Amino acid sequence: MEIRLAKFEDLKHILPLFKELDVKHIENNRDMKPVIKNERYKFLFMNVFKENSDFVLVVAEFENIIIGFALAKIIRIKNSLVYKDLSIGEILYVAVDQNHKRKGVGKKIILEIEKMLINKDVNKLEIRVYDFNEEMIPEKIDYKPKLTVYEKY
Repeated sequence: MEIRLAKFEDLKHILPLFKELDVKHIENNRDMKPVIKNERYKFLFMNVFKENSDFVLVVAEFENIIIGFALAKIIRIKNSLVYKDLSIGEILYVAVDQNHKRKGVGKKIILEIEKMLINKDVNKLEIRVYDFNEEMIPEKIDYKPKLTVYEKY
């Protein structure tokens, strides 16, 4: 298995995984719209491939097939009245094909995207995981809870 930066031609293989992930989010999160339009994916992917993009998209490839991906964004905080100057690598999405789950693929993807973010001068890493997601336990790869968000409808 190889973890590498995504190429534009990989998008046709990433999109079904992304849509599958969004369906899971829609089913388990009342804040999500019942249908996510393709414009969202176009917006994200266009930003990934811009020159000097603050997005990083990686894929896991096994036997020439894309079996997973991760998308991260770099948030740069400068001259804040409250916070120190920071570059935060926020891992936004991680998805693995159903046939390759529970085999360490997600962990490998995350560890590789972390390296890429650090090479872009990120000095803090964050990952957001919904509480309904039992597949991903960030503590297994040394993430610590920072904030608990409670909600009431």
